[in-house]
Amino acid sequence: MVDENPLLFWKINVQFEYLKKKSQSTLPVAVECMFSTMGLILNGKRSRIGLDKANAISFIYDSFAFLDMV
Repeated sequence: MVDENPLLFWKINVQFEYLKKKSQSTLPVAVECMFSTMGLILNGKRSRIGLDKANAISFIYDSFAFLDMV
């Protein structure tokens, strides 16, 4: 049950308190960026693009800045 419910996981695992606080501040920003990217990808001109392709394009777009660091 804990594996399927992220909220329950954070309530039970108090040893991850720092991670919990960090994720509460950064996760909303990351999700907002993902929605923005998907909005750019899935527009009227690309209405027939498949979900797998859209996810791949979004991943590459959001990860591009980190590729130069490797």
